[in-house]
Amino acid sequence: MNRSATTTPLYIARRLDALSTALGRFSRPLCEWGVNASAALLAIMLAIVMTQIASRTAAGLSFAWSEELSKTLMTWGALFAAPNAYRNAQQLRISMFVDALDHRSRRVISIAIALLIFWLSGALALHGAQMAADAMAVRASSLPVPAGVLYSPLPPVMILFMLISLESAARETAAAFAGAPEATN
Repeated sequence: MNRSATTTPLYIARRLDALSTALGRFSRPLCEWGVNASAALLAIMLAIVMTQIASRTAAGLSFAWSEELSKTLMTWGALFAAPNAYRNAQQLRISMFVDALDHRSRRVISIAIALLIFWLSGALALHGAQMAADAMAVRASSLPVPAGVLYSPLPPVMILFMLISLESAARETAAAFAGAPEATN
C-alpha cells in the first residue's frame, strides 16, 4: 500500500473505527460486570441496613460497622455502574446548547469532551491509587480492614473511564474523517 493511500480520510476513519470497536469489545463486558456488581452491592447494603433497623427496633442493639460498610457499598455500587452509564450515554447532561450547534461543531465538542474525560479520569486514577496506597497504613474506623481497601475501586474504574473515553473519541473522530471529502492528488 502506498503512503498516500494510508493518509486518506477514509483509511484513517476505518482505522479509528477498528480501534473504537476493539476498545468496545474490551470495555463492554467490564461495564456489564460493573452493573451486575453494583446491583449485588446495593442488595447487600439494603440487607445490612434492614438488619440494623430490625436490630435497633427489636433488641436496642446497634452495630458500629453497619453505617461505614453501607456507605462504602453504596459508593462502590455507584462507581461500578458509572462507566456503563457513560459508555451508553445514560448520564445526566444538558444538551440544549449542544443541540443548537451544527453537526460538525457537535462532533468537535464530543471529541474534546471525551479527551477531557480521558485526562480527568487519568488524574483521578493516579490520585486514587496514591490515596489507596497511603491509606493502607491506617485502619478503617469501624471495619477490620485497612482504610485503603475502601478506596481501592477508584483507580480501576477510572482506567475503565479512560478506555471508554478513547473509544468515544476514536468513534467520533472516525465519523468526522468518514464525512470528510477525499483529498485530491
